[in-house]
Amino acid sequence: MNLILKIALRNLIRQKRRNILLGMAISFGMMILVIANSFSHGISDTLINRIVIIMTGHIELTMVEDQNIRAPFMREKKRFEDIVYKNVEGIERISENLGLLSRVVGNGKSDNCWLAGIGGNDFAGFKDQFRALEGDVSLIFSKDMVNPCILSKNKAEFLNAKLYDTLRIRLQNIHGQQQTGILTVAAIVESANMFTDFASFLSADNIKTLRGLRAWETGTLQIILKEPDTAVEKADNLHDILKPGLAYMPGTVSHTREVEGDLPEAKKAKKNCLTIGFMRNETAKILMTKWISIPDEQLKASLSDKGVLVSNRLHTELKLNPGDEITITYNNRYETGTTERNYKITGLYSAEPGVLPENVILLSDHLFYKTYYNHLPEATPAMDEGLQTRIPTELLPALSKEWKLLDRSRDFNEMKKKFKDFMSEKKDITALDIRTMHETASNIIKLERVLNLITFLAVIILFFIILIGVVNTLRMTIKERTREIGTIRAIGMQRKDVRNLIITETFLLALFSTIVGTLFSFAIMELSQLWEIHASSFMNILLVNHRLYFLPNTMSILLNMGLILIITVVTAYFPSKKAAHKTVADALRHVE
Repeated sequence: MNLILKIALRNLIRQKRRNILLGMAISFGMMILVIANSFSHGISDTLINRIVIIMTGHIELTMVEDQNIRAPFMREKKRFEDIVYKNVEGIERISENLGLLSRVVGNGKSDNCWLAGIGGNDFAGFKDQFRALEGDVSLIFSKDMVNPCILSKNKAEFLNAKLYDTLRIRLQNIHGQQQTGILTVAAIVESANMFTDFASFLSADNIKTLRGLRAWETGTLQIILKEPDTAVEKADNLHDILKPGLAYMPGTVSHTREVEGDLPEAKKAKKNCLTIGFMRNETAKILMTKWISIPDEQLKASLSDKGVLVSNRLHTELKLNPGDEITITYNNRYETGTTERNYKITGLYSAEPGVLPENVILLSDHLFYKTYYNHLPEATPAMDEGLQTRIPTELLPALSKEWKLLDRSRDFNEMKKKFKDFMSEKKDITALDIRTMHETASNIIKLERVLNLITFLAVIILFFIILIGVVNTLRMTIKERTREIGTIRAIGMQRKDVRNLIITETFLLALFSTIVGTLFSFAIMELSQLWEIHASSFMNILLVNHRLYFLPNTMSILLNMGLILIITVVTAYFPSKKAAHKTVADALRHVE
């Protein structure tokens, strides 16, 4: 084998002109493959890891309250973050998406602008995407300015805004009210792409204040994965975990009543109670009337949107009757102090022992959620578990849940239909949707696939044109060496050694050529970075810092190299075998 290798290397050096021409063709094909694949990976990286991450993340947890789908927000940020970190592997980070559309007024000009919040954990990746032309992007967290923001060069020019200028904004807060505010231009940057060109970036804390969010609240949670391809699988698993528990308010109920005597005086009676909401859809009403008894004359009012049902136990102990006003008080989960609400009783109910705790007050979902979401009640895991196991499973669908978990959707159209159906139901419960980039950014994902497909097809066509030339050249080369093969066979070389010699020569030539082609591809990709490309609109998404973006992948390069080696070896095998099986006399008499 060593002898064959030495002869093969000597033949490559001896037949310089022929091998150089053939090697150049193979090198060119390898160079095209590497450049095209690197460009394709660059497109994927730009769209998925630079645009989709900012817009939606790989997985997004979205909660829609009061059916305000344009401004989703989540009440318990820390709780959901803990659940995600505990149950989802391969998380790079979790970001808060606090963005919303606003109107920005500059110096004599105004424009729509997407306000995006940047947290401390996201700043390192965010800073790498922008080159500051004026100011300092780290000033976004400055306390010496009023809402310091970062604008792209194009946005600043349109608004006639200069560094440290004051801008006025108008937006809608989480309560649906129009909110005005002031931004200070802390930095003007060269935008990386058309999407970030439309946005203005603020610190997460400042945008929370503008939107009316409290410290424990956020917009949506975006999960950034180390392996984006696993997003759908992990979103499905997370959907199975985030089943809502029973929503309730543990506290006290009080009622002021007059005491009989010479002088009327008020006496306030108080008892511990558990307030639970009941749903008002037809299925829930059927379940409610099946498991609890309500007097017929009180039924209609009690199952309305202002329904307040008190148990017979509380009716007896507090002497409560329909029409009486009660006060429900409970401790807040995140805020200091208590929440107190007044309700008017619409009916009394009785239940079989063990169906519901005896001190339960039932509120219509409309009344219940109006209080519950604005001031979340203090509760314990032990109480949660106790109630879930105590109340009959058949009755639970009729009672209030923490949220409504929407079904998983597979694309943008399905997600859109899902929310349209939910909005048509006009429910007071908050909806939780677990989505991936394949739904929220499906158009960008499709664009990435189309661009990659176009690149792949163009490369394959070009590669096979080059390959046909290489194959024909290789076959002709072996045919021209028939008399040479006859000579070495005449001096004693065996047929299999002749075949192996030609295959080894071809393999070494292809190996050296692919290495050279790879080196040339890296040189060309490096040279392309010397020129800036100032494209507009759509083409801008293919560029990073106004330059073509290539992302070489070692595995792809090795696979391409292996593909070319296999093709050249297979191409050389059959003519070399045919040439080696010729008789010595026929080979020596061969004339081209």
